Amino acid sequence: MHFLAFFEKYFGLNKASNFSIFANLAIWQQALIASAYCGWPIIGRFSRITGGLVGVLACVGTLFTVSALSFREFPDLVAITPKAISLMLIAGVVNGVAVYFYSLKVADETIPTAAFVATVCIFMVMAAPIQHWILNGVAPSWRQGIGYGLAALAVYFLK
Repeated sequence: MHFLAFFEKYFGLNKASNFSIFANLAIWQQALIASAYCGWPIIGRFSRITGGLVGVLACVGTLFTVSALSFREFPDLVAITPKAISLMLIAGVVNGVAVYFYSLKVADETIPTAAFVATVCIFMVMAAPIQHWILNGVAPSWRQGIGYGLAALAVYFLK
């Protein structure tokens, strides 16, 4: 039996569960997004430029790309409340601080970049459902709880 077919059969990943590995394009999109998120710091390290400049260039590139791709959504800005704008600007400032320190670490020659990036990504996996629970009231499932344990194990092995 092919490995993916085995995985689908014994772990309940089939068309009935709406998560067929072969039929679900979302999993491939998620893999490409993850590759982009972890790719820019690796490329930054490869480029041998300072950490601050790595962060600035990545964010400027992100600003222009997201602006161009979402330009059609801009007329909807009138419907956005000042509270929503304020919250997102605060989140952007916090993200900027995180990107700055992240960029410094990935450019540091003494830090193993791939392990550092992987550890940060694992912590993102753990933080997202918790933040979603706190802000949106969607409690993590028991499967996500198991995922937290596996993520903690992965962090342990990456160190």
